[in-house]
Amino acid sequence: MESKSIKSDLHNGHLFIDKTDATTTFETQQQLLEMCMHTCDLSYATRDFQIVKHWVYLLFEEFFN
Repeated sequence: MESKSIKSDLHNGHLFIDKTDATTTFETQQQLLEMCMHTCDLSYATRDFQIVKHWVYLLFEEFFN
């Protein structure tokens, strides 16, 4: 993000995806998706324990099925 001077206050997030060619576009899209997944993966720590507990039990049920 820093290397491309992308900042939220400039509203230039669209510059993250490099559209030079199809391969580069795919790679930057994959990188963005990986960052989003990582953020989602870490977000559980900010939630209330009862909510996390509920989601964990739902996850256990899904894995069991």
